Amino acid sequence: MKLNKLTLILAAGAVMIVTLTADSKKSKGGDFLKINPNIKNEALLNELNQLKENFELERQKIQDIYNVEIQQLKDERKAEIRNLKKEFSEKKDEITRSFSGKTKPSSKPHKQKPDKTVVDKSKLKKRQ
Repeated sequence: MKLNKLTLILAAGAVMIVTLTADSKKSKGGDFLKINPNIKNEALLNELNQLKENFELERQKIQDIYNVEIQQLKDERKAEIRNLKKEFSEKKDEITRSFSGKTKPSSKPHKQKPDKTVVDKSKLKKRQ
């Protein structure tokens, strides 16, 4: 039994170590525009860099267009939800008005709050 627990702990530790030390790929545009650092030809290198910059500009334009469209859709959704809430609130008020005279009286007696007493300030001692 102790051997099983030890094996399980060691396996979990090994998995954690492998997971933590693994390289995570965080590339925005993918590796298809990765430029080989061993290129000696300056003209080719300049052309590839220019191509990469153009790609990033076009990609950003597309993202900006879609972000605007997404924001418009979010605003429309909020407006529709507001209108829906308003409609249902009106329906709720209408239903409660139609049932206002038909409700049963409560079987529990309502507790009355005691009246607040008014204190005469002139009788109070002043603190020094």
